[in-house]
Amino acid sequence: MSAVRRPSAGDCITRLSDGGYYTAEALAGLFSVSRSTILRFMGELKAAGAPIASRRGLGYRLTEHLSVLNGDEIYGYLSPLAKLRLGRPTVLLSVDSTNRYAMARSRRRPVPAAQWFLAEHQSAGRGRRGRRWQSPYGGSLYLSVLWRFPAMPEEPGMFSPALALACAKSLRALGVADLALKWPNDILWQGRKLAGILIETRGSPRGNSYLVFGLGLNVALPRRAGKLIDQPWADLSQALGDRCPSRNLLAAMMANAAVTVLSGLELGETPAIEAEWPEWDALWGQNVIVEQGGKRHRGRAQGIDAQGRLLLATEAGIEAFTDGETSLRPET
Repeated sequence: MSAVRRPSAGDCITRLSDGGYYTAEALAGLFSVSRSTILRFMGELKAAGAPIASRRGLGYRLTEHLSVLNGDEIYGYLSPLAKLRLGRPTVLLSVDSTNRYAMARSRRRPVPAAQWFLAEHQSAGRGRRGRRWQSPYGGSLYLSVLWRFPAMPEEPGMFSPALALACAKSLRALGVADLALKWPNDILWQGRKLAGILIETRGSPRGNSYLVFGLGLNVALPRRAGKLIDQPWADLSQALGDRCPSRNLLAAMMANAAVTVLSGLELGETPAIEAEWPEWDALWGQNVIVEQGGKRHRGRAQGIDAQGRLLLATEAGIEAFTDGETSLRPET
């Protein structure tokens, strides 16, 4: 006999997503919990930044429309391969970082072959090079996949560009035009950042190793959050308007794309994406500046090689740069 699932703050936000007012007493009756439990849930939701307002005599309501994450609905959208390898996601109300949460799970024993995690809100979302990723409640997709390899694939530099390309293709399939990729892992729409990928690994090349694929995808960012972003940005509501799908469908599509790439890497396949990269490359043929190890390099961007390294045509010839603490920007 399966255990009865206890109500959570997420259940409250799902109920409030219909746009109506609900008193604490009404919510307590709906979920068969005490009024104090509902008040605690509301405190958790407000602390996470959920757009909840209260009015005496009427109760609580959402001030903005939210596409609430639902693990069962997401699972229904998964491909057969993703259902087999990932199963249902763990959906978190709030977490410091889904990548950090996933990395912590990789230290537990025993660790399943794969797990994945979603959050409505991140208090300390991260991008490459320690940058902060603005993570308002319900405004974006915060997703991390923990994947175990019997041995780390030989070309780890290909992880970020291969996964970025796979996710970009899925977005194009939804009808998002004007997409481009900025090496190694940014997805741009009309030149503005739409999504970013963060790859983290641990373990030995000769034994069990773990990769965490983290994705931050802007879906419908509140204006207050957009003001805090220090670079040009975009979200799917701008790119698709009324055709913007739910975050549940988006989560499944991004997971499907990731599983296809990671399963291939697990089998020893090396994604041959260097030939496709020029079509997507936001900086192809442009004069750029690369900063790595305290040194600055100028040249013309020439795509990537089979190892996922950035190729730069300089006065000294073609130079290759690995991911890591590397900064790439157009020369102005």
